[in-house]
Amino acid sequence: MEQPAPTRARRRLVQDLAIPLALVVGTLLLYARVANHSFLHWDDQDYVSENPHVLQGLSLRAVAWAFTTTWAGNWHPLTWLSHLLDVQLFGPSAGAHHLVNAALHALNALLLYRALSRLTGAAGPSALVAALFAAHPLNVESVAWVAERKTLLSALFWFATLWAYARYVERPGGRRYLAVAALFALSLLAKPMMVTGPLLLLLLDAWPLRRPERAGRLLAEKLPLLLLSAASSAVTVLAARGSRALAGYAALGLGARAGNAVLSYAFYLWKAVWPSGLAAYYPHPGSPPAGAAVACAAALLAVTAAACGRAARSRAPWFTTGWLWFAGSLVPMSGLVQAGSQARADHYAYVPLIGIFVIAAWGGRALAARRPAAAPLLAGAAACALVLLTSISWRQVGLWIDQETLFRHALAVTGENARAHELLGLELRRQGRAEEALAELREAARSGPNEPIGWYNLGEQALEMGRLEEAEAALRTALRLDPGRARAWQALGLAEQGAGRLDAAVADLREGARLEPGSAQAWTALAIACQRAGRSDEAEAAFRAAVRASPDDLAARRNLGLFLDLRGRDGR
Repeated sequence: MEQPAPTRARRRLVQDLAIPLALVVGTLLLYARVANHSFLHWDDQDYVSENPHVLQGLSLRAVAWAFTTTWAGNWHPLTWLSHLLDVQLFGPSAGAHHLVNAALHALNALLLYRALSRLTGAAGPSALVAALFAAHPLNVESVAWVAERKTLLSALFWFATLWAYARYVERPGGRRYLAVAALFALSLLAKPMMVTGPLLLLLLDAWPLRRPERAGRLLAEKLPLLLLSAASSAVTVLAARGSRALAGYAALGLGARAGNAVLSYAFYLWKAVWPSGLAAYYPHPGSPPAGAAVACAAALLAVTAAACGRAARSRAPWFTTGWLWFAGSLVPMSGLVQAGSQARADHYAYVPLIGIFVIAAWGGRALAARRPAAAPLLAGAAACALVLLTSISWRQVGLWIDQETLFRHALAVTGENARAHELLGLELRRQGRAEEALAELREAARSGPNEPIGWYNLGEQALEMGRLEEAEAALRTALRLDPGRARAWQALGLAEQGAGRLDAAVADLREGARLEPGSAQAWTALAIACQRAGRSDEAEAAFRAAVRASPDDLAARRNLGLFLDLRGRDGR
């Protein structure tokens, strides 16, 4: 029976105005206090606060840099353009950059609702999925960390891709397909996390779109998008290799990486339901317990088999699409290809968890349809879940206010965590709390004895405090683990120089300058050591190399001038 016009109007008002307004306002209220948060010295310095290119603001030169650089081990020009625009509009204000992240998350929740309701024609479940997405604590990291702007932007254009794809399916045409491809390309230009996107569109073809075309034709339709994914993947690997982002834990065998990956799937599923003990950094177990990994793998395979079975595809297609969305979109971030030393990260679940939310929302709808009497209870349970998730997220947002708070919490919930000790120690060092910093950095080296960066930071801190023997021992350990670490050679040279071993200092500083020839600081340190050792010709050559490395560096030019003036007076 057709609904009366006033009823249709009220429903349209709710769907087109009330739900979007509630999503946007609710999300902004949840994240409003990020305006008081500071930049972290954990990737934020690479992306904004200490990036000399970004801090210059938007310009043609900066745009060219954004499209050609692999700074921070990634090629994501759209993300760089976003940070450049922020600096142009707001300067280096941390609060403004955080608020832009919050606004993007609110926009993502809105776009997700619009895309799902257009794909499914079901506003209620779509609104619940978008609300869960907006409020879930696992998503706090993506919003409260400025360096994760790339995740927010990639998701934004992916949700826009979904909306454009719904329009294309309604009325196929070249222009509409071009819009889909363009939006998908923008998603990849922000971050390559959606390389599985074309396969997710195939899931949507089955449900909720129920497209009647043959599978081969639908796959052929996705070929241009698959080519975009392949190109993005290739560029990502090249950029990561160039920055050594795949070093270290990438040397783990396939078995260890696969074991950690299946445990990560279990972790995200559990935290989706019970999001307690979340941390900014989860240490990698190396080789995870074989029994736990095998049990998780068996459970995941069983659920996947059930989701792909005929019964699920016919009676609960939302379960098939939701589960395969979760399982498939998480593959690039699962750790099978290890980048960095973390076991997993909350922001990896930003898009994949939508599949679990779809199962919850449409599963509840199906249950209410079978048992109408349970509908009020299900609605109440959904409301309670949203309130609980929002309250947990509110607390989680507060933990990201500064680096000390964040990593003290990480240590409290993860236990043995070398990276958390290290990042806490570096923050204490920046605050001038030298003894506390040294204690944390010692603990970082103790709990991560095979991590060269931990030993290097300990050596740097000990050197700064004049503890030359401890500094030298730590730096030699760092170089034994990673002989190519230029800054460790430079610091070791300074320690040798402080101990009066000038010939050894010159040798170490020369190696540091060789490994980092573009550093005026490295050449200057070598020049000073040579000067003190009485090697005037080598000192002059090093001072000149510092000027060549950084022609605009006034200090390097002044140092060379002073040396030449002194050498002229001394007659040497």
